[in-house]
Amino acid sequence: MKAVVIGAGGQARIVYEILQFNHNIDVVAFIDNSPRGSDEDIMRVPVLGPHSVVSDLIDDGVEGFIVAIGDNEVRSQHFEKFKNMGLIPISAIHHNAHISPSANLGDGVVVQSSAELMTNVTVGNNTIINTGTIIEHEVSIDDNAHVGPGTTVAGRVNIGAMTFVGMGCAVKENTEIGKDVIVGAGSVVLDDVAPGLIIAGSPAEIVGINE
Repeated sequence: MKAVVIGAGGQARIVYEILQFNHNIDVVAFIDNSPRGSDEDIMRVPVLGPHSVVSDLIDDGVEGFIVAIGDNEVRSQHFEKFKNMGLIPISAIHHNAHISPSANLGDGVVVQSSAELMTNVTVGNNTIINTGTIIEHEVSIDDNAHVGPGTTVAGRVNIGAMTFVGMGCAVKENTEIGKDVIVGAGSVVLDDVAPGLIIAGSPAEIVGINE
């Protein structure tokens, strides 16, 4: 399948390298709305923009896309936009990641190197599971979330849509983290977190509102 990567930053480079191990995916371009020079490329793949160029690429046989942008809100908007253009969301699963046979992954998911997704884990559409993250048994992560590098999520945790869990966090078992939450890097989450909060610290405490 011919596909495009949406975005041209660091996350896009990671995603492209992951997709190189999937011989069924031929990435023909990175798509970015920022102004681009006519000869710009990433790893010899052209960077094109604005988004309107995708219509021509579809005419040339492009069928798939993946959004490689860290910001949850921006990634969510782009995911819906390109789905509505008729493109098929693809996932990027690193060959060194461990995915349990009982795990259930949505569309457009990124799972990076050395991540561990254990028994009966559910990951929603357009979600990023970053490098070295451990997601234990029966965890549910909703759409458009992002779990940072080196984070450990214990069993039977629920993480809401659009929530960002920073790098190096630890989340206690049987915990509920609502939607639109930001968990600061290195935090230890021991209690349920209501939607729309910003928390940080060890143990994590409320430090603001995610407006």
